[in-house]
Amino acid sequence: MRKIPALAGIFRSLRHSRVLYLLRYFSLNDTPMRPIWSGALSVGLVNIPVSVVTAYSHRGVEFRLLHKKCKTRISYGRHCANCKAEVQWDDVVRAYEYRKNQFVIVDEKDLKMVDPKLAKTIDIREFVDASRLDPIFVNHVYYLVPGKNAAKPYYLLLDIMGGAGKVALAKMIMRDKEQWVAVRSAGQALQLIDLHYAEEVIPMSRLELPKRPAVAKNEQRLAERVIATLSRAFKPERYKDEYEEKLKRYVARKVKGKKIVIKEPPKSRLKDLTEALEASIKKAKR
Repeated sequence: MRKIPALAGIFRSLRHSRVLYLLRYFSLNDTPMRPIWSGALSVGLVNIPVSVVTAYSHRGVEFRLLHKKCKTRISYGRHCANCKAEVQWDDVVRAYEYRKNQFVIVDEKDLKMVDPKLAKTIDIREFVDASRLDPIFVNHVYYLVPGKNAAKPYYLLLDIMGGAGKVALAKMIMRDKEQWVAVRSAGQALQLIDLHYAEEVIPMSRLELPKRPAVAKNEQRLAERVIATLSRAFKPERYKDEYEEKLKRYVARKVKGKKIVIKEPPKSRLKDLTEALEASIKKAKR
């Protein structure tokens, strides 16, 4: 992925008009989609070669950390206390501390030896109704791309799962960790959903929720009208990162030395819930 240059470096050398252009350009993720995992999707005795690729493009304004006193960029490194030197990534190994200051080296071969099958396989254990997959378990979503000569079984599974309204629950090893995942049909491709384990999800019983107050019938009807008035077809392209654009304009004005006036949002003068709901309906109809 192409890195976004430090804002400070851009601002020192470029005019206002080019600053905004470069920020937009470098915030795009136009690099090829490289697999982050390759192996097989196992359904019974059928193995479908697949690769895992990200489903998101990373964007946004990137800030650098500077030393407040001299405005120099803060740098981070891998320092060896014994050799008193910086260490390159090629010379870094992972290790497990089995006793204080006693380590055993664990490399990629060792990790694969722990469970050779799971290391290269998305092992489907069961199918469940897609509607039963609670979004709170979702951690991250990826795409599954079929490998060579895998188109037929890949699309067969895609269509059958989609038609049946099912998702597959599976186990796999990715990034040195056993993952509980779901495989779902997303129309044109299969998606791999990295899931949280049940013990990782905080139950709602631990929330300190207030008791339910009584709601008047007119308040309930007004709330239903607010929801009905604001109901639309789901079109995610309608939503843009407006804050990022405002941030770019704000920083660009600051670079040019312009005075920045911050307008405080108007305070609400509504006194009760009924009045607020009625005002919400009027606003939605504009």
